[in-house]
Amino acid sequence: MADGIYAALSGGMASLEVLDVLSNNLANADAHGYKTDRPVFSEALAQAKGAQNDIVQVANRGTLVDTAQGPLQQTKNPLDVAMNGNGFFTVATPGGERFTRRGDFRLAEGGALVTASGHAVIGEKGPVRLPTTGSVVIDDKGGVHVDGAQIDRLKIVHAPAASLRKEGDGLFASANVTSSADGQVVQGSLERSNVSAVGTMSQLMMASRSFELAVQMMQSYRRMDEKLVADMGKGA
Repeated sequence: MADGIYAALSGGMASLEVLDVLSNNLANADAHGYKTDRPVFSEALAQAKGAQNDIVQVANRGTLVDTAQGPLQQTKNPLDVAMNGNGFFTVATPGGERFTRRGDFRLAEGGALVTASGHAVIGEKGPVRLPTTGSVVIDDKGGVHVDGAQIDRLKIVHAPAASLRKEGDGLFASANVTSSADGQVVQGSLERSNVSAVGTMSQLMMASRSFELAVQMMQSYRRMDEKLVADMGKGA
């Protein structure tokens, strides 16, 4: 019965991974710019010692970032920007340039435009700096204007979903970015997460039930093995 236990164990571990990913998604349902993680699995065949047939198991292939558009929330704050469509804002971090959909920017000392975590927002001329006074307008192409004069343009890039790696605080790393982003920048708004709280709760319940079934299967196989051993002992 060991073959069946291996298959049930594999399914149970996959369900635990799904529960972990879904729980993290739900915890970030209210985080601006957050993108849903999707667990990726594939069928794998494993040959157990002494088994006559291959054992079908589940192989964890990691997670894929779902870059679907999140709903926009109007804030009317001139330094809040959202990306409607394809594209990421670029910021500077100690590890190099990173990319984000979280646009709740603010002014730091010296007029530097920074993220909520203090990372410099990058424009086509480098880190964006604004005068301490003046009316700020950010147009739909990312152009930054102060009192009618354009001083820079936000550096907006495109990154394929498969290349994205999350680093926390709404930041992504990618080794495959291009300048072909065609989304529109919306000033005075923020993008909410693309997590469906209701849908995620439903998926959590299904994953929890799948884990329980896998555990029940393993217990059943164990009882069958114990009975088989006991019967063999009686026969001896």
